[in-house]
Order: sequence, then C-alpha cells, then structure tokens
Amino acid sequence: MALSLTSALAEECETRNNNISLEKIQGMFGQIKNQAKWDMSAPLVWGYFFVDPSQSKLSELSNYLGTNGYNMVELFFNGKSFTLHVEKSEVHTPESLNQRNTDFSALAKQRCIRSYDGFDVGAPKKS
Repeated sequence: MALSLTSALAEECETRNNNISLEKIQGMFGQIKNQAKWDMSAPLVWGYFFVDPSQSKLSELSNYLGTNGYNMVELFFNGKSFTLHVEKSEVHTPESLNQRNTDFSALAKQRCIRSYDGFDVGAPKKS
C-alpha cells in the first residue's frame, strides 16, 4: 500500500524546471568575462530561484539550503505563487554550474516544489 501511495504522490507532483543547456551557460560565462570584466575564477554571488504555491514548502527548503551554506535573500508572493531566492558566494565553471542546476532540479522534484527556476549572478560583495 505504501508503495502505491508513494507512486501516486510522485505522479501528483508536477515539477517544471528551467533547463539551461551547458552551451548557453558557456556563452553566458564568455559574456560575463568580456562585458562585465568579472574574474570568473574568483567567488561571485550566485542566486538560485524556486517557485511553488506553498510558502511552507519553500520555507522548509530555505532552512535545508541554509544548512548547506546558502543564504535566503527573500521569499515573496507574486500574486499567484511564492518565489524563494537564495544565494551563495562561490566559484563556478560552466560545468559545475550545469551540475548545480541538475542537482537543484532533482531537489525540487524530490521535495515536490513546482519549479527550480534557474539562477543569476552578481559581482562579489564588498567586505
């Protein structure tokens, strides 16, 4: 019985993810290096976004990510659903960022979060 209940729950959980190809990430890295002139071998502030109608699921996810070094920037309601924005200062290569996206997509699916919505990057924070 528990197996069928788990299967039914998995079918009810519709997770959509912002799939960004490795090629697009590689292009983005080139643009940042050439246009923003940021040192891609130094830590930058990487932001990650999750979307779900449940504030409590995103709060739980924020707490979990907090134990792994991510800082919650905001959890806001846009009129339809909640968006969780977390960030972490770290160094990425296109390959490591691609893997992070894969990992966060899997985490969203595992926790039945509607969407891992992608990432952004900003300049390092001044001390």
